[in-house]
Formats: sequence, structure tokens, C-alpha cells
Amino acid sequence: MDSPKSAGTRINRRLRWREAFRVDSRYWAFCRVGGMCLLLAASAQFCLRLPGTDVPLTLQSLVILMIGFSLSPREAGATIAGYIAGGSAGLPFFAPGSLGLAGPTGGYIIGFLVAAWLVSVLKGQRTATVGRLLAAACAGTAVLFMCGIAWRVVWFWSVDPRLAVPSGGIAFMVPALLKLAVAVSLVVAVRGLSGKKDGYSGDA
Repeated sequence: MDSPKSAGTRINRRLRWREAFRVDSRYWAFCRVGGMCLLLAASAQFCLRLPGTDVPLTLQSLVILMIGFSLSPREAGATIAGYIAGGSAGLPFFAPGSLGLAGPTGGYIIGFLVAAWLVSVLKGQRTATVGRLLAAACAGTAVLFMCGIAWRVVWFWSVDPRLAVPSGGIAFMVPALLKLAVAVSLVVAVRGLSGKKDGYSGDA
């Protein structure tokens, strides 16, 4: 039978290990949030101007989906909040020429926050099926565009709202679907590689 002293020593060691694990978890959470924030900022710099619209085509919606798929809802929200704060503070986070929340594309930036959080919530567990991933991605993409289009209607209040839909949504449908497919494919591919590494195959 262990003495009270040895039992107390084991308890203290367990507490120290648990405390170290908590610190390590916070550290890695910070790294995930910071890394994804920088990735989102970098994706905004791949900017293509399409004819007939002042909304640039970037890789941001792809990264938004990846943020939702790879982070918890709290981390996803913190990532986009950090991105918005950094861009509003003058860091080169927004797309070239963008006025941020003060411009006509500010609704898409707000939509980033809602979409990333929603995708993270809807995707559920790490073993979510492909169908669930697709549903989460579709919902997040739809919300992103709705926020962007609604903002444009408010910003250009004197313009017929029907003009905001083609220039702010329809023109980007094909690229959005392609990015959605890429995001889901990346998740499935990473999951497959992880399953092979661990010696098992997860749910598709």
C-alpha cells in the first residue's frame, strides 16, 4: 500500500502534466488561429478583376471553408475577428484596392465571420460524411454571398437591388462551386492520409 506521501507525489505530478497540457493546448490554438488568419490575408492578394463588377475574385472563400472545416467554432470566429481587426488597423490583409468595412464589399468581410463559424458548427465531428461536409460548405457559401449582396444593396441604396445580385453573386457562382469542391476534396484527402498513417481508414 502506498504511503500518503507517495500518493501525494503522484497526484502532484499528474496535476503538473495536466497544467502543462493546458498551456500547450492554448499555444497550439493560438498558432492555428494566427496561421489561418495569415493564410486568409495571403489569399486576398490573389485578386482578379472581373468585367461588370467591382467585387474582386480572390481565394478567400476557399480559405474560409478550410477554416470552418479545420477549426472549432470559437477558433474560426477568432480567426476572422483577427483578420478584420488587422485589416481595419491598416495591415495589408484585405484585397488590393479594398476599403474594408467602409467599402461596397464590406458585406463579404462580415460574411467571412458568419460563414466560417457556420461551417465549423455544421460540419460536426472530424469523421463527418462527405455529404455533411458538402452541406456545411454550401450553407457557408450561401451565407457569405447573402451578406455580400445585402451589403451592396444597402451601400448602393439608390440602385435597383436586382443589379446587385448578378454583379455580386451570379458572376461568382462557378468559381465558388469549384472552390467548394476543392475544399471538400482537400479535407477528404487529408483524412485519408491521416487514416493510412494511423493504420485505419476513417469514414468518407
